[in-house]
Amino acid sequence: MMKLIGSHIYLASPQLKEFPYVWKMLNDKDARKYTGGIPKISYAERELLYAEQCQTFGENGNWEFSIYSKENNDYMGYAGFTFDDVNKRYYLMYGLDRQYWGKGYATDAITLLLAFANKKLNISTIYASVHPENASSIHLLKKFSFAKRDNEDLYILSS
Repeated sequence: MMKLIGSHIYLASPQLKEFPYVWKMLNDKDARKYTGGIPKISYAERELLYAEQCQTFGENGNWEFSIYSKENNDYMGYAGFTFDDVNKRYYLMYGLDRQYWGKGYATDAITLLLAFANKKLNISTIYASVHPENASSIHLLKKFSFAKRDNEDLYILSS
């Protein structure tokens, strides 16, 4: 299992045992407000997709880590990169369960991910697509020097 260790969290390769927590997050209307809404597939169908995601972690640009608390090993959310085959770009992605919002955990996760992207993946440019009303994510990306692309909901970080 791959682990990236931060100050309050660690990122680890996803495991099927955490799927009930993932499903809870996927069905939280506030948590999904800016990320595509509630899934329209069944628990079993989404669980199969998650199992595949777990098995293909690290392949074809699939670097979606699970976020865990260092204090108690609780599943907190996800963070990582996905690769867009069409545009040949890596996109940053992250999401936390509502109880962990506003506590600096996303900052810790992105810090780990950017170091991982630089050292292990040799990614020089990272993209992030953000809903224009998601002020918290926009603020977070700007903290890491992501720049908004004109007339798009796209932020870019180049090293």
